[in-house]
Amino acid sequence: MKIYNSDLYYVLNNINVLKEIKGAKLVISINRALTKVKEEVRLLELIIEDTDEYKEYIKELNKLKVDCSKKDKLNNPILITNTVNGVKQSTYDINNVKEFNKGIELLNTKYKKEIDNKRLSKEEYIKIISSETEFKRIKFKESDIPEDVTFEQIEIMSLLLDF
Repeated sequence: MKIYNSDLYYVLNNINVLKEIKGAKLVISINRALTKVKEEVRLLELIIEDTDEYKEYIKELNKLKVDCSKKDKLNNPILITNTVNGVKQSTYDINNVKEFNKGIELLNTKYKKEIDNKRLSKEEYIKIISSETEFKRIKFKESDIPEDVTFEQIEIMSLLLDF
C-alpha cells in the first residue's frame, strides 16, 4: 500500500502515543512495522547527509564567522540571540562586514560544487518527502486491538498495520 514519505516521519515523531499500548501481539506487530519505518527514514536521510567536502565548507564558514565577529573581553565571539517563530536562534555579531563578505565570496567560489550539490539534494529530499512510497503494512486482526486504544493511537497504527 502507498503512503507518503512524510507519514514515516509523522509516525516516528509521534511514537510516544503508542507507549501505553497493551497486548503482546499488537506490540510485536507495531515493533516490526516501526523497524521498517526506521529503515525507510534512514534511507531518506542519506539523501541529505553532508559530504566530507561540505562539512569542510561548514567548518571554514564557522571559522570565518568567528574571525570576523565582535569579541568580548576574553576574546570570545559575541552572539546575538533572536526569537524567530518562537524559536531562539543565535548568530555571530559580525564586526568586519567587508572582510566577512569577501571571505563568503571566496568560500562560495571554492566550494561551489558542494554548495550546489547540497542545494540539489535538499530540493530532491523535499520532492521525495512529499511523494508516495510503497510501504507494506503488517497484517493484524482488528479483533485483536484492545478496546481502550485512543484515537491518536489508532491514527498512528493505521499507518503501520493493515487491519
